[in-house]
Amino acid sequence: MTARKNEAMAKPNTDCINLVTSILLCYPEISTVSMEPVKDHIKFRYTLDCSVSPEDIEHIKKQMTESLYTYCHLLKIAPKTIDISITVEDKFSIILVERDIYSFTRSELNIFRDLLNERYANHMLQEFKHIPVPEVSALFESSTIDAMLSKVKATPLQETMIGVCDDGRVIVYNK
Repeated sequence: MTARKNEAMAKPNTDCINLVTSILLCYPEISTVSMEPVKDHIKFRYTLDCSVSPEDIEHIKKQMTESLYTYCHLLKIAPKTIDISITVEDKFSIILVERDIYSFTRSELNIFRDLLNERYANHMLQEFKHIPVPEVSALFESSTIDAMLSKVKATPLQETMIGVCDDGRVIVYNK
């Protein structure tokens, strides 16, 4: 019985892989997605091709945090983790959003996208910006991602998964 349990633990979580892949395809403004089992967190990284001023850093963090807390309050969701950090390196700015997987919803990705597009639409690095990709329907976006997210929430994360876009492909690997 122990051997079977170890075999099951050694298999990659396909629901997790599919979720990360779908998020990266549906939200091309996201640079990376990672799922971390130690804290049961999901992280999203957005990359801007500009340096964000210290004032803008505080404004973005405040706007995104307040929007998420308001959204969670309206849905009566009690988030354990909402952490937004922004680092500036040379001529790039990296926005990292960390959420607990159990209170996270797909709609938050729309909130992040809309807030960042308001100010930085022309500065968001997107892997599929110049590569023709079939348009993803809103139905696929909502139903598929929601279904995969529900499956991932029902099964404890076993290993860290990181997804990136590279040369027109989505690559998901375990750490």
